[in-house]
Amino acid sequence: MTLNDLANSQVLASVEGGVLRIVLNRPDKRNAVSAAMYDALARLLAYAKQSQDIVSVAILGAGPDFCAGTDLAELKAGRPSRPFEEREVGRFLRELVWFDKPLVAGVRGRAIGFGFTLLLHCDVLFVATDAQLSAPFARLGFVPEAGASRLLPARVGYRNAFQICARNSVLVGSEAERFGLATAALASSEVDAATLAEAVTLAAQPRNSLRAIKRLMMSPDETWAAIRREMHEFAELRASRVEA
Repeated sequence: MTLNDLANSQVLASVEGGVLRIVLNRPDKRNAVSAAMYDALARLLAYAKQSQDIVSVAILGAGPDFCAGTDLAELKAGRPSRPFEEREVGRFLRELVWFDKPLVAGVRGRAIGFGFTLLLHCDVLFVATDAQLSAPFARLGFVPEAGASRLLPARVGYRNAFQICARNSVLVGSEAERFGLATAALASSEVDAATLAEAVTLAAQPRNSLRAIKRLMMSPDETWAAIRREMHEFAELRASRVEA
């Protein structure tokens, strides 16, 4: 199976210099993630994890924004018929949580909802100084997702994490750097190049050491447990809406 078999028009993929470059390519929808995109992303990470030719992964967004989160039109379409872990998003999150090679992301424009929580799984993050990061879960009547209930407080402390999720706070790139969410805040024109350059630098490091460091520091079992708790709370909230 080749990269062309795994990617699609909404998720572009290429490999060069040991780096898998993934580009969210739905700019007309601000790169909101559809089920088909989750499926492609899950397959790409599984492929990258097994490939001897891929040492690190760089994730970027096409157009002015990084990602507007999960496609809400699909999310509101109805109750899913399959268990969470069998759905496209669940399979992607499982691959993401247990992905043990370096992930580098570059953010320009907006990163909202899942576009924000995805970044918590990345080992290096470059943001534009004027980027806007937000997790408007309370406003939407949801709870943190993708392990953010564990990962975000670990990055910025409980009170800052609560403000971001409960008060719909928007962090600009310079604030994300100050909070320790971002590795560096750069001019928007520099973000993509810095992201790819860092992925190349990491690809030159000892592979087994990088993978062991990430497994130890990210504690994937704990993050997956947080995701299961989040999904339980989400289901309870959704059920209460229907009953009301």
